[in-house]
Amino acid sequence: TIPALEENNWQLEGLNNFRQNVQGEGVYNAPDLTIIALSVDLSGCPGTATLQARVANIGNLGVPAGVEVAFYAGTPSAPLGLLGTAATTVPLLPGASTLVTIEVPLEGSPPFAFFAVVDDDGTGAGAVTECDEDNNREAIDGVDCAIII
Repeated sequence: TIPALEENNWQLEGLNNFRQNVQGEGVYNAPDLTIIALSVDLSGCPGTATLQARVANIGNLGVPAGVEVAFYAGTPSAPLGLLGTAATTVPLLPGASTLVTIEVPLEGSPPFAFFAVVDDDGTGAGAVTECDEDNNREAIDGVDCAIII
């Protein structure tokens, strides 16, 4: 049946979408941060390396500068510990990218493995609500000062 008097949508719990203009399942207008490339500058070998993460926003909304990127030793399946964090220095509008770098010590025996996670403050916590939280990391392994190209 059709009610004689319709309740105000914006006053109903969980709604407030009266003139949303978007229909359908799974529509989520949000940023989507990802690392599209992780590289290593070995010019500081054998003492240090510079990790370079290319952070991109492949979502539909921008994010301000200051999004944290955490850099870890090891692989995502076998992490060896946090190396440090760095933040983006520019806002990332949809389709934009920026380079975030950190210098890390090379300790132990090569080959080394590293990974980076965008929107991670080093504790695993993020500050940005994204469309897809499962595409925030990139890894690199086989890093060895003897193989400098």
